Amino acid sequence: MVTIEQKLSMFTKLMQRSMNEGFTSEMAVLKKDYEKKLLENKVSVDKEVDIIIRKAQKKAEIEKSEILSKSDIIIKKEYMSAKEALFSTMLLHLKDKIDQFVQSKEYEGYLLSLIKNLEETKSFSNDVIIYMTKR
Repeated sequence: MVTIEQKLSMFTKLMQRSMNEGFTSEMAVLKKDYEKKLLENKVSVDKEVDIIIRKAQKKAEIEKSEILSKSDIIIKKEYMSAKEALFSTMLLHLKDKIDQFVQSKEYEGYLLSLIKNLEETKSFSNDVIIYMTKR
């Protein structure tokens, strides 16, 4: 025969087992929910990270383009400045050479040869007037 105590003990054991199974099944459900939410959050965070990285890369590309553009402008300005300085120097040297040529004896011969060429051509519809200075 089964006593009341044994029945209570058996009932308690069955109750604990039932509670343990319920607890275990609830824990399994909670664990699955947690894993699902963790995965969703991970995907969401990964998307946000990708967006942030793309924005940072775009910004870096824009800054790179601006820096390259500014350096190109600076280089062009320096190039133009050097070109202008060299051109000025060349003009000064050319002017000096012309002044030396004008003051030399060869200049007179050069002028006379030009006048001779003009006289030989004579294919002018109007009269030719030539102005000259002492130099």
